[in-house]
Amino acid sequence: MQTLRLGERFALLAPYVPAAAILVGVVVAQVWALPGNDVAWLLTLAEKLLAGARPDIDFIEFNPPAAYLVYVPAAALGHVLGIKSDLVVIVLTVAAALVGICAAGWILSRASLLRRREWPSRRLLRCHRRQPNSKRDHNSDLHH
Repeated sequence: MQTLRLGERFALLAPYVPAAAILVGVVVAQVWALPGNDVAWLLTLAEKLLAGARPDIDFIEFNPPAAYLVYVPAAALGHVLGIKSDLVVIVLTVAAALVGICAAGWILSRASLLRRREWPSRRLLRCHRRQPNSKRDHNSDLHH
């Protein structure tokens, strides 16, 4: 069994450092700012719904029902775990973003557009700008 030295371990983790720093920064900013008025109100409605309140009878919301139903899982988890539901929204949002990034990497690797060892690299996050061909419309480059 081969053991890795500290420098080799850091070399394996180094590509993940920028993404981890961004993730930590986003979480800190979200926790510091907490949800805005709209999210707080929709979380309150989700909590009322879980407590047995009936929409359009016990509370009025002019947005479609999906506006507050989206927050029901976070409100339920917050209630079960005994923590504020707005913190649960932040955790679920970060988890959904991570799942989306991993799914994108998996799809790109299955399409042979990205090798597995390149997932955390800048190549995954970099946007390639192509110069428009003089014979084609600039917008046609978006489809290639």
